[in-house]
Amino acid sequence: MSSLQVILMIAGIHILGAMSPGPDFAVVVKNSIRYTRQLSMMTVLGIATGITVHLSYTSLGFGLTLKHAQNILQVVQYIGGVYMGYLGIKSLIAKSEIASEENSTLDKNIRKRSAFMQGLLCNLLNPKAAMFIIGSFSLVIRPQMPSWLLLVMCLEIICITFLWFGFLAFILTHPPVIQALKKSHGLINKAMGLLLVIFSIKLLFF
Repeated sequence: MSSLQVILMIAGIHILGAMSPGPDFAVVVKNSIRYTRQLSMMTVLGIATGITVHLSYTSLGFGLTLKHAQNILQVVQYIGGVYMGYLGIKSLIAKSEIASEENSTLDKNIRKRSAFMQGLLCNLLNPKAAMFIIGSFSLVIRPQMPSWLLLVMCLEIICITFLWFGFLAFILTHPPVIQALKKSHGLINKAMGLLLVIFSIKLLFF
């Protein structure tokens, strides 16, 4: 398999993986609907940072070790399940509000950190995200693979992640979209909260 084929294969796999609904999707939609574009982009940055961590240990060869370390994975799965359940329940019981740059009752610096950490932890504590990276890399990584190709693969995955979720956040925080969602944003927010609770139950009990 040529270098170009490897790059295209990884790009195709990750585009499909990023676009499929999951915890990352739910938390980006939830924060984009509830908060401002700036805060939703901080969530996206957190997700991209989480992907970078997964790529780092996978590239260094620790991915296969983690794959077979069932005890570690189980602990991460339980912690991730609890955290996603917390985010989901918090979203379900929250009052309906729409993103507004002017109407902010919380300290913006705290909210930036919180938005970033939600994206980071949601990705890091999802063992399926880790297994997806490890699984896709195991298809193409070979001992003789040049370092530059591995670096290109990692960078394209990070860029795809940031661009897809960034696009999603940008669209959902676009003024005409906000206006269109004024009547249903509360319902969408709760739907994303319910989705996070479902992911939580799947991680904890299945």
